[in-house]
Amino acid sequence: MVFFSQEKKAVDEELARLLMSIANQMGQFIAREFAEEAHEKIGKELALILDSTSEGIYGVNLAGAITTTCALMALPIPPLNVLSLAC
Repeated sequence: MVFFSQEKKAVDEELARLLMSIANQMGQFIAREFAEEAHEKIGKELALILDSTSEGIYGVNLAGAITTTCALMALPIPPLNVLSLAC
């Protein structure tokens, strides 16, 4: 396959569609990677904030389990409900 030529040639529509499809998929992949990295970064920052706060703030997931261990100091809860063990 040659993409460079001195002669002017007709556009191969099938090849153009194929290259646009590949470029579109690559763009979607890159966008997903950036979104996943941003999501992980925000999650880590939120965990740091919640784990560093020992008074008044604690994390609870939708199942009702405590997600921050600093809450153990303030709340009388059984250890089985704790998801994160670092404070």
